[in-house]
Parts: sequence; C-alpha cells; structure tokens
Amino acid sequence: MYGELTYKETRDFDSGQLGQDKASNSAILEALSVLDLSSGRALQTRAVEQQPVQTKADNPVATANTAEHGPDGSTIIRGSDGSTIYKYPDGTTVWKYSNGSQITEKPDHTFIWQYSDGTFIQQNPDGTFYRRYSDGTTIQKTADGVVTWEKPDGTLIRQNPDGSFYRKYADGTIVQRTADGTTSFQKPDGTLIQRNPDGSIFQRSPDGSTAQQNADGSAIWRYANGTVIRREADGSTSQENPDGSGVWRYANGTTIWKMADGRIIQQNPDGTVVQRNADGSVFARNQDGSVTRQYADGMRVTSFQDGTKQRNYADGTTTAVDAAGKVTSVDNGRGHIMRVHYDQSGQVDGISSVNGSTWTRTGQYSWRSDRGAQWNGRILGVDQNGHAYYQPVNGRTFAFTRQAQVQPG
Repeated sequence: MYGELTYKETRDFDSGQLGQDKASNSAILEALSVLDLSSGRALQTRAVEQQPVQTKADNPVATANTAEHGPDGSTIIRGSDGSTIYKYPDGTTVWKYSNGSQITEKPDHTFIWQYSDGTFIQQNPDGTFYRRYSDGTTIQKTADGVVTWEKPDGTLIRQNPDGSFYRKYADGTIVQRTADGTTSFQKPDGTLIQRNPDGSIFQRSPDGSTAQQNADGSAIWRYANGTVIRREADGSTSQENPDGSGVWRYANGTTIWKMADGRIIQQNPDGTVVQRNADGSVFARNQDGSVTRQYADGMRVTSFQDGTKQRNYADGTTTAVDAAGKVTSVDNGRGHIMRVHYDQSGQVDGISSVNGSTWTRTGQYSWRSDRGAQWNGRILGVDQNGHAYYQPVNGRTFAFTRQAQVQPG
C-alpha cells in the first residue's frame, strides 16, 4: 500500500503536468504519436502505466504509530504495512513503501519517483524532467524545452520547442522536421523523401534516382541509368537518354526528336516536319505534302505528291524530273531553259536548245529544228544532273551540261 502523497501537482509528458492524482487511483498514461511520412498516418505508441497512488482515506500511515526521530534529525513515521515517511530538517520528504518503491520531495519542489521495477522519474520545478523506465526507455526534458525519448532498440525521438523534431527508429529510418516546416523521411537503403514548406517535394531512390517536384508544377526526374525527364510549368516535357537521343514536346505543339545517330526531327503545329541529319542535310515535309531534302553540298530536292521532283543546285541551276525519273527540263540559272520530250519507249524524241529553237527527231539518226536546220546523229539521253549527251553520225560524243557548256562526252 502507498502512504498519503502530500506533494504538489506533478507534470505529464506533453503539457509539463503529470496531473494531480489525489482523488482517484487512475493510472498515469504516457503516449507519443509518431508521424509516418510514407503513409501520412499517425502511429500510436505504447502507453506506459505507472503504479496507482492511494488517497488519504486508504493511507495506513495517516493513522499509524507516533512519530520517531532519526539521528540525522529526521522525523520518521512508520505505517503498519511497512511503509515509512521520512521528513528531514532541510525540508526533504521521502515516502518509502514495502514493495521497494519510494517518492522524494525536495525543498525546491523537485519530485523523484523510484519504483521497484527500476523505473525512475524526476520532475523539476522549472518543468524539466528525466524518466527512465524498467525496459530501459528514457524520456527527458531540458531547460531549453527539448524533449528526448530513447529506447534500448536504438529508437531516438527529439522534440524541440519550435515544433521541429528528429526521430530515428530501430531499423535506421529517420524522420525529421525543421523549424521552417521542411519534413524528411530517410531509410537505411538510401530512400529519401523531403517535403518543403512551399509544397515542393524531393525524392531519392536506393539506386540513386531522384525526383524533384516544384511548387510551380515543374518537375525533373534523374534516373540511375542517366535518363533525365523534365516537366515545365507550362506543360512542356522532355526526355534525354544516355545515348544522346531524346524528345522535347513544347506547350505550343512543337515536338522535337533527337536520334542517337545525330538526326533531329522537328514536327511543327502546322503539320510540317523538318529532319536535320548528322551530315548537314535537312529533310522537310511541307504543308502541301511535298518533301524537301537539303543536302550538305547545297543541292535541294523537292519531291511532290504526284511523283515528280525538282532539283535545285548550289550553282543556281535547276532540273525537273517526271514520275518515271526522266529529266524533263533544265534551267541554267541565266534565263535559258532546255526542255526534253520522250517517246513511249523512253527515248528522247524532242529537245529545245538554249537559243530557243526546238529539235524534233524525224528518223533514227535525223533531227530537224523548228527553224529549218537539220542534224544527223542521236541524243543518247539526259542524266539526273541535267547533262544531255549527243552522238553525231560522223563525230565524237559530247555533253551539253545544265550550265549550257559543251564538254567531251
């Protein structure tokens, strides 16, 4: 049985007041809640129940033997159940119970509870306290308002007056919050989640991959293999791969692909597509469905939907090609155009010269101009570069180039 506890109010863990417990035998419960950042739920820890305290009505010491005095000047009151009260000259009072527990009140109103199971509690007048429980768990509050809870399994919880805290669990997991409201969750495998006051979040995975989500809605993901993905505040996205390839999608509808071989393809909101190659050439799909290829040497080839093509050379000359691949006209860039006509077998049967005359084949080896002139021989054809090849009946083959120059064939 316990004797009457004539001490002032003690203090509990959360408010600094254990609460006056003279009126009942209610247990002193202490509970901590630990925020699990990964799930957002509060995990209720175990309650520590202290031994009950009896009231004066149940107190045998109050009606026990008369007081005696100790050699140190103390007053000793012994109860019939073996409990004893010691009152010392300096104002200290000690209650000792038959079960080995005792309570000490010092003149400055410091209270110390010592229980037979090893539990030790000290409550100081300034609100600080120290508590050690039978399982080795300790809780203390220092003068600066910091409360620290430690368990034998390595669990450590530190709560600061400014609302910040640090919590390390037995498995090595760490949860902490700084005074500005930044919270973080870290696991031994390297996992890290950090939430900032502005709403931004940073995450790190065990393999080193990271994710950063910003308050403006932008985000960036960096993967262990080197891949980087970005999302901008305007909704634009991009992905860059370790091999140099990537894709960029912009809010205006433009999309750009970069290939590992150096090609870059751009699709515009109007449906046009431009492809830039590593050799400097550029391919483009136009709004009319035609495709233009610009080569590094300056030549540009436009392919139309009907199968015809137009070649523009760096020297300013131009050739037109029909769907069958035959050159039908050559412009030397100086105002002279040579036009070529073919028969059903694909042989040249008509051609116009740079002086404006038109020649028509009249026989196997005979030709007549629209101006009455005649020529005997064959026109062997016109190559893809616009050069026409002539073979006179009694002469050497020669070429009439697209630049309107005559060269040996």
